[in-house]
Amino acid sequence: MTTFTRRSPSFDTLTFGIEFEFLVHIDALGLPERDKELLLTRNETPEHYARDIAGALKQHLVKQTPPFAQVEVSDTLGIIGGTERDSEANYTSWYAGLEVVSPIMPNTVESRDEVARMAAAIRAYEFVSFNDTAGLHVHVGRGKEGFSLATMQKFVTLLLLGGEETLSLLHRASRRDNDQCYSLATKSFIARHPNDAVAATGEVPEWVSRRILDSASASASASHDVSEHLRGVLEKIWKAGTLSEFCELLERGLRLAYSINGLRPTAHRRTIEFRQAEGTLEESSDLDFLVPWIQAVTGLVAWAVDADEDECVRAVEEVRESVRASDPSKRVRRFMDSIGVDMAAAIVLEGRPASIA
Repeated sequence: MTTFTRRSPSFDTLTFGIEFEFLVHIDALGLPERDKELLLTRNETPEHYARDIAGALKQHLVKQTPPFAQVEVSDTLGIIGGTERDSEANYTSWYAGLEVVSPIMPNTVESRDEVARMAAAIRAYEFVSFNDTAGLHVHVGRGKEGFSLATMQKFVTLLLLGGEETLSLLHRASRRDNDQCYSLATKSFIARHPNDAVAATGEVPEWVSRRILDSASASASASHDVSEHLRGVLEKIWKAGTLSEFCELLERGLRLAYSINGLRPTAHRRTIEFRQAEGTLEESSDLDFLVPWIQAVTGLVAWAVDADEDECVRAVEEVRESVRASDPSKRVRRFMDSIGVDMAAAIVLEGRPASIA
């Protein structure tokens, strides 16, 4: 198998931002015991406390050295009642569902180290906890430039022909194809409605038809029916004539694990949002996973930006072949090598499937 000896040139031109989701116990407010007792007898949601809890966490982050002065703490997830109730059907605790949003950062070692420091500070806050719905979202962009239609077509093609299936091995079952992060292969609009008449003004490039689509039936899918369906999906993706058409084909109604809503003409972020990673930071292995995951998703996007015809075909063939490997770790490593992810990051990610099994 051919592997990169260097990253894709666009890797260093990318930008990224991080969103951490988690819970913070209402004890963060330091309320008197009488007030806490009153809260526990309420069945309605005390939403106004969410802002105060977000403010308390913000102060914790600002007090770090150096301070995280530019991060935003959002309380949009609201107040959540504890999962257990007593015999009188009262909540036993209250939590605020918070989201910490980093500023837009250049894709550098220093930025990734800063994100790791931020994660450690969140984890160290004594009132923080996590559940299965907590997500770690990575937005990848190029400032205000966004990405071309061809870049996105290559990106999605690699994911549909084995990339998404392989990357799912890096995430626990609670972060696979659910309402937090739906699968591109099964829940994208075109996958759910393959016969829906979606206006497409483009033509499939000859090399894509000959070198990728004609061999799609030989993919690692479990049945010929799936392969035929997959070819039809890929054809429509490559027939998209504009980025707007492309977005309409893929993401309508459901939020995908690889969300492209940020690339719509009306969006302001111009980013691809990687939503599948879980936000738990309870184990040291969770912190170890963070930076390599950022390197993986930015590496994947950089590959899609830079790949010419031959490079696209090479990577697609290698990823399709890697799906046949029975060892999840080997599949992950082959994928990372195929898109040129840094060796140190690839080694960490290679061990991830075993650590979460």
